[in-house]
Amino acid sequence: MKNKLFTLAMFLLFSSLTLKGQQHPLSIITNSYIKPGNQITDVDSLNDLRNLLYSLQFGGNDPLQYDELPDFNNYYCIFDKVETSKKIGALEIQCSKSDHRNINFTSAFDSYFQAIKGDEPIESYIVGTIRNNDINAGYFYYKPQNSLNVMIYGKSKPGFVRAAIDVFLPNQGTAVDNFAQDFINQTKFK
Repeated sequence: MKNKLFTLAMFLLFSSLTLKGQQHPLSIITNSYIKPGNQITDVDSLNDLRNLLYSLQFGGNDPLQYDELPDFNNYYCIFDKVETSKKIGALEIQCSKSDHRNINFTSAFDSYFQAIKGDEPIESYIVGTIRNNDINAGYFYYKPQNSLNVMIYGKSKPGFVRAAIDVFLPNQGTAVDNFAQDFINQTKFK
């Protein structure tokens, strides 16, 4: 049953992107973490970055290695804002100009989180939401894998962002909350 719910949730999430047509992130949003020069365009660079981040936290290489970059995602290297040469994340992002302003964000985010969480204990996650005049957003960080998922709906302007970030931050609690909130607050729909 959980597999069917997960499949349904993922289908609904991704169909909203493909029905309206996904576009390049920088044509839809601005975000100081996402820079054209930081885009990853080949699979070896993505695997190298993921291996670096994985080794910092767990040692060794990431067991998940890509054979090719999926066509429907864009990838970026995320750098620390203070130590600007320090790589702290591998961003996988999908964006569209889909209008989600009439969709119940709380329900959609809860469904997305529950589908990804599955049977994992809630203690394995850091979860938060941000609401302001421009966006409804939510994030959840899965501690055992240093994986941050973000979902943003535009309010003042139409738009949708789904991002997954493999992130290495020394302090999983406060640092992750601060990074997630800053990443979301930096996101502005054009």
